[in-house]
Amino acid sequence: MGTIGIFDSHSHYFESDFGEELYPMLDSLPQKGVEYIMAIGDSLSSSRSQIALAERYPYIYAAAGIHPENAETAGIVIVQEAYNSLRVELALENGRRVVRAVKYRATP
Repeated sequence: MGTIGIFDSHSHYFESDFGEELYPMLDSLPQKGVEYIMAIGDSLSSSRSQIALAERYPYIYAAAGIHPENAETAGIVIVQEAYNSLRVELALENGRRVVRAVKYRATP
């Protein structure tokens, strides 16, 4: 049996937190045993940034989310943007209904 790599199942990689160290750090993760990352957004801007990371790195997938109090204004925008990306798994709840747009891929 082979070695099992790390799957970071809930991460928030924001430039505002990591600064100029973000991209070198993300570049180094596969050599440190990280095979997959689920990058989580919780607002329109953070979801967009996590989608951008997923489109840049083949081992990152994005979950685009909006807190219920912001869903009426930002919800449909992020659903449309996220669904257009092939690297997004998405579920959005706005407090009254759940909108799901989930894409499954055979290979990363």
